[in-house]
Amino acid sequence: MANVTKSGKGLGAGAAAESAPLSPADQERLLVRRAQQGDSTAYEELLRTHQHRVLAVVGGILRGSEDVEDVGQDASRRVEHRQLVGRLLDHLEDRDRLMLVMKEVEGFSVEEISKILGLNINTVKVRLFRARGRLVEVYQKRLQKRPLRPSGTK
Repeated sequence: MANVTKSGKGLGAGAAAESAPLSPADQERLLVRRAQQGDSTAYEELLRTHQHRVLAVVGGILRGSEDVEDVGQDASRRVEHRQLVGRLLDHLEDRDRLMLVMKEVEGFSVEEISKILGLNINTVKVRLFRARGRLVEVYQKRLQKRPLRPSGTK
């Protein structure tokens, strides 16, 4: 898997070892690179940084559902929502999760993802479609397990 960021610039092998402080953009590139290599701490930091975008993706996936209101409500439930999104994403295969984050959080095009991961464009489209469907499926199962709230409460 290639270690390329949206800017198209990769970090050299010695970039982290340099004594000069990294710019915020370089720090983010390094986080993306570490996340691509399986570093869950870097992945979680990227999720925290881009939580608003991730929640927008969840809102788009759940469009038309009454549960969108729950997902995007107030600042006090943000930590819970961040954890929910993380748990939902954990149900995806690593490659599918990476593709979804690249597409929806990082803003890569399907064509860019195809080139970076060495996959056919149609394969990327299908895997993204299935990953989104899997997120909806897992979320709906989670809702079925949740106790019903009395009417008039949130």
